[in-house]
Amino acid sequence: MIKQLQGTILSTADQYVVIEPVTGIGLQVFVPSPDEYTTGESVRLHTIMIVRENNISLYGFPSEQHEKVFNTLLSIPKVGAKMALGILSSFSLQDLFQIVSEGVPESLSKAPGIGITTAKKIHLYLSEKWKNEMPMKDLEKEPSCYEEAHELLLEMGLSPIESKTILRKLRMQGNTASTAEEIVREVLKARQ
Repeated sequence: MIKQLQGTILSTADQYVVIEPVTGIGLQVFVPSPDEYTTGESVRLHTIMIVRENNISLYGFPSEQHEKVFNTLLSIPKVGAKMALGILSSFSLQDLFQIVSEGVPESLSKAPGIGITTAKKIHLYLSEKWKNEMPMKDLEKEPSCYEEAHELLLEMGLSPIESKTILRKLRMQGNTASTAEEIVREVLKARQ
């Protein structure tokens, strides 16, 4: 089993990225929101390998928390990897926890391939599962300075995807900026 993968993004597609962990090998890894990754970017992903009779697929996630949520979604009857990935692509973990904790199952139907009935079933299962196992306080919350920096970057004309991608890279590089203004300065330096 491949548990973690580090390498360079060779290409991106609608549902996956191709990562080169060592020279000459490119692995297709299904990820939530592949458009947030850029070619040439160095990444480290937590992975799950799913082996089926006619297929071996690798799924990658930016954090262990994402991986745990994916596994929880897979444990729901009739929820497969594609649907679980669609949910993680459609909602941040904070949004997903909020939907479950506030009792708004209809919101889950915004994810691709999920109707109201399936959304209610998923919501019921997650609310029972997370009641004891995964409280919201354990979730790695995006610092508010990064949220503010995202808003500032949008006002400066960056697309939401470009802004989130740049901010994610800064966080992964261990940026120590503590205010939105400092973060925006770092982004502007990186773009020059």
